[in-house]
Amino acid sequence: MPNFRTLLAGCIAVIMLQTACTKTEDVNPDNDSTAVDGSNKAAILKLYNDEYVGSILTDIGWTGDAGACSAGSTPSTTQNKVLQRINFYRQLVGLPGNIVLNDTKSQKCLEAALMSRANNSLSHSPPTSWSCYTADGREAAGKSNLSLGSAGSRAIDSYIRDAGSGNYFVGHRRWILYPKLAEVGTGDTDRSNALWVIGNFGSVPDNMPEYVAYPPKGYMPQDLVYPRWSFSIPAADFNNATITMTDGSGNAVNLQQEQLNNGGFGDRTIVWVPDNIDTQATEDVTYNVKISGVKLNTGETKEYTYTVTLFKAQ
Repeated sequence: MPNFRTLLAGCIAVIMLQTACTKTEDVNPDNDSTAVDGSNKAAILKLYNDEYVGSILTDIGWTGDAGACSAGSTPSTTQNKVLQRINFYRQLVGLPGNIVLNDTKSQKCLEAALMSRANNSLSHSPPTSWSCYTADGREAAGKSNLSLGSAGSRAIDSYIRDAGSGNYFVGHRRWILYPKLAEVGTGDTDRSNALWVIGNFGSVPDNMPEYVAYPPKGYMPQDLVYPRWSFSIPAADFNNATITMTDGSGNAVNLQQEQLNNGGFGDRTIVWVPDNIDTQATEDVTYNVKISGVKLNTGETKEYTYTVTLFKAQ
């Protein structure tokens, strides 16, 4: 089990993206928390409309004031939308969408988000000299994904996207899609988020997929395909792994494999950036992925192949 310092490395990189929002509604009470069959286009489209579109926010509803160091609060709707967006992404990759909120962690995350907002900066070890510093806020900052520029459910998108040179290992994505993740805390201001992801992990889910890929095998909404692709297996050794991709016509897709960084955040993961992925087509677009030379903790070396079909969901 990695120590806390190693775990923290998974949250080091900075997320700075602009917030864009739409309509606010309550969480869908009929949400099925089980994994969704990625080979069923209609099921993926329904998941997208019910849970992704359904978790869009127009207003964070933050009542605090950074100038007065008031952490304030956000309505339960905001927290529920954040949770709904997390569970959407987990169901999309074949995991159950059953993450729950921890209210105590969420209150501390609110103080961490305030500190980020007040200092216009992100730190997992904020100094006592920071404006609006609190010990609870520091604790949360040390165990959370942090976002500045995106808040609410949009912050979850930015964690999954994991843009920026410092996020080459997609640590934020890996925590959100970590199969053993059981609960989170979340706190927001109007332009910052802290998402507590470290600690109190659960067991491996029933019907755990063989691997967690993003984008996943099967049908995938094209607007949620980000430049970095990833593939995770618990305790796998990717040091000698190679990745190849082809399009639906069998043409090779050029790609750049990112440097490995498996220091203990979520499951072992390999990351790559394919060139010229078509995320604007009106018709379905297919890509085939082959990952060879993956050494499992059993000592076996395996090859994995899967197909991702991008489609226009909106």
